Amino acid sequence: MSIRTVASMLARNADEVATALDLIHALETPGNTARQPETLEALRSIFAFDPDVYRQLATEPAARHPRICRGCGCSQWDPCASDEHGACAWATDSACTVCLPDTTPVECCQ
Repeated sequence: MSIRTVASMLARNADEVATALDLIHALETPGNTARQPETLEALRSIFAFDPDVYRQLATEPAARHPRICRGCGCSQWDPCASDEHGACAWATDSACTVCLPDTTPVECCQ
């Protein structure tokens, strides 16, 4: 989804789209984080993500960040699944077997 699409879905009406765009751009700025749980819940209603992982990424040093797939966003705590491949495993350091199905798993996501 584009930022504009997410902002349109986040806004309650057309007049609020600009405010939603400002919020998303602020959240995308390094050093800024969502301060209100309601912000995360509103975004979570638009696209899937784990607020606990968000908080960990926002507050913990990089060495403590969870491993996250760059394709679909799954993690070892939140593995994705496909009908064809079942629960994912790690295909590379930054991609799961659902996103890169023709690779040998390195380590299970679960």
